[in-house]
Amino acid sequence: MGPIPIAATMATLLVFALIVGAVSLKLRAQVRSQIVDRDAEVLYPVALMEISRAEDDFLSDPLLEPEADLIEAVLNTSELKGVLAVRIYEPDGKFAEAVPADFLLGSLSPEDLDKIGQLEPVSRYHPKGRLKDYFIEIGEDSNNRTYPLLEVIAPLHRTDSAELLGIAQYLLDGQEIAAQLTALDANLWRQAGIAYGAGSLLLMAVFFWAFGRLGHAYEQVEERGRRLLAANAELVMMAKTSAIGAVASHLVHGLKNPLSGLQDLVSGRNSQPANMDKEDWQLAVDSTRRMQDMIKEIVDILREEESDSEYNYTLTEIRDLLVAKAESYSKKAGIVFTASHAVPKISLDSRRGNLLMLILMNLVQNAIEASPPGKSVRFTMMENEKNLLLRVADNGHGIPENRIENLFSPCQSTKPGGSGLGLAISRQLARHIGGELSLEKSGDGGACFLITIKNPADIETLSPPIQ
Repeated sequence: MGPIPIAATMATLLVFALIVGAVSLKLRAQVRSQIVDRDAEVLYPVALMEISRAEDDFLSDPLLEPEADLIEAVLNTSELKGVLAVRIYEPDGKFAEAVPADFLLGSLSPEDLDKIGQLEPVSRYHPKGRLKDYFIEIGEDSNNRTYPLLEVIAPLHRTDSAELLGIAQYLLDGQEIAAQLTALDANLWRQAGIAYGAGSLLLMAVFFWAFGRLGHAYEQVEERGRRLLAANAELVMMAKTSAIGAVASHLVHGLKNPLSGLQDLVSGRNSQPANMDKEDWQLAVDSTRRMQDMIKEIVDILREEESDSEYNYTLTEIRDLLVAKAESYSKKAGIVFTASHAVPKISLDSRRGNLLMLILMNLVQNAIEASPPGKSVRFTMMENEKNLLLRVADNGHGIPENRIENLFSPCQSTKPGGSGLGLAISRQLARHIGGELSLEKSGDGGACFLITIKNPADIETLSPPIQ
């Protein structure tokens, strides 16, 4: 067992010991009270019986006085075994007489008088009583010696009446009670020790079993944790593989139009070689350069997916890269491309940043192709409490109503000669970076696409906006 189970077991045993001790002390107090009260329960009815007998003698001999009968009854009880002395008080608590004569005068407390008034006897045990506190003449050798003494105060009245005739205060030898109390303590603590020992063994057995089961369960949790980590690594690899597949699809989509342009150029040159001029050759060169740039871009992203190197893109850097790449396309198409100067103070890791650039470039190219010459395409970025929002809006004629429902389905293109893969791949890439691509609006004034990225990366200071 480790330190924590041992500490828990010790703490539990300590609490159990406190509980056993508290219960034993409470039981000890109850039993001691019963032992102390036992003599009062014996003396009280005996005194009443003696009073009743004295009353019968008074009725048979009218010359006797009632007070003398009461004193005689108390004196008779003083001869009982263990009684050392007796004081007699009047009903109001005033001292009347004591037997033997050297018994010191005494008084009763208000609390004792209140109980006696309710005809309840009082018992009080003095484990270390001194005889000199009770008697006038005591030998020198007994001055400082202590003895167990029992004090019993009993109400005196007729058995058929609650009228108080007097009060008797008995002083008894308490050695027998002391022996009984000593035996009680020995038995009680022995039984408490046995109960604690048996309970402790049972608790320890339960704890050992429980902690053994917990240890086994902990080992199972650790094993499952290792399996979850392995499964998570496999899921990450699957996610990367899926992203790579999406990037490869993007590459196929991007190469289709340049290859079609080269094919048309070559076909035209074979059929009409005399019509080939410098502008046509420049188109072929531009298309070839565009394919080379796209291939290089995809290869760089694939390398970063496989490497462990990490860095961040700020949104300002992403905006500047997008402006630089879109500038040549927009100029050739006669389109004005603008990007917002206000940029949220957010950065994205390199993986999300690279994939976001692919999405934005596809949306910007689509927007440029959908806008007539002289119109504009605008890219904006903003954030709210939960999301990063990026919009690409054009000034074209919008998306046909019959194409909107399946706009992001593969092979559903809205452009003549299009493959229908661009928006489907872009949505898939958006989901790989924890976002969503949607059509925010469409109409005669153009279309606007919205990229929503949840839980953007940490906020950090950005470079100044483009002037």
